[in-house]
Amino acid sequence: MLADYIDSIFMLLVGAYACAVGFGALPAPSKDPAAGPQWFARYGKMFRIIGPLLIVIALILAGAKYSGHG
Repeated sequence: MLADYIDSIFMLLVGAYACAVGFGALPAPSKDPAAGPQWFARYGKMFRIIGPLLIVIALILAGAKYSGHG
């Protein structure tokens, strides 16, 4: 049963990570800490949009599998 939801769980976790990075709860994933603000200026808005979108899609897919449509 849990194996049916692995893809939704993975998508939910990736969405949570993208939200955390996009909204500044986690540091930007760059090798140089001084380049963090540049990275955030370039990709931060995208992560703030993609993160919640992935979470919503994961919940919809999990709901569809639970109801027998997926």
